[in-house]
This record gives sequence, structure tokens and C-alpha cells, in this order.
Amino acid sequence: FSTAQPRPGDAKIYVHRISRSWDEEEANWYEASDGDDWSEEGGDFEDAFADFQTTDEIEVWNKVAVTEYVKDAIEDPDNNFGLLLFMEVTMLTVEYASSEDDTKKNRPKLTLTMK
Repeated sequence: FSTAQPRPGDAKIYVHRISRSWDEEEANWYEASDGDDWSEEGGDFEDAFADFQTTDEIEVWNKVAVTEYVKDAIEDPDNNFGLLLFMEVTMLTVEYASSEDDTKKNRPKLTLTMK
């Protein structure tokens, strides 16, 4: 859920599978956890497996298919370290609600569609 776009415009956002464990309370641009550096600044992640386009709209849900990721996470939960969203354009800023957002309805969600 996009909560703000201080510098409006369109940008492509890529979805990557994080490739190693990390500590949610301690991770930052340089470290996966306190004293444990990422291999590369910004995190350790695989090639993008999905992407989506932002727009000038705010307070909208962006949707991306993560079916294969979820299947893999169920089959091998020990290697499920989460997803990373990476924006290609640096002149644009989009803010997204996190799982700790004060507004519960804005928090990220996983919607399953049965076929």
C-alpha cells in the first residue's frame, strides 16, 4: 500500500528473493545483523523474479504475483528469508506501509487466488 509519494512520477519496482538470514531489528543498508555485513551493501538477494509499475497515485495497492516464491517457501521454509522491493529510479520516492504501520488496513498482505 503506497502511503506517500513526495516526488511523484512512474517507476519500476523489482521484487527479489532475499538469499540469506537477517535480523529484522538490526538489519540496515550495511549489515544483515549487528556485526554481520551483507555481501554487498543493500542486502543479499537473487535476480528479480517479478516487477510492477508505480504511478502518480497514492493510497493504492500495488499487486505482484509471488506464486512461485510461496511454493518454494512452503517446500523449503529454512531458506525463506523474505522479499526485497528494489526501485530502479533514484529521483522518485514512494513510501510503503510496513507490517508495523499504525493503520492496520495499510499493512502488506498476501492474497491467495485459487484456480
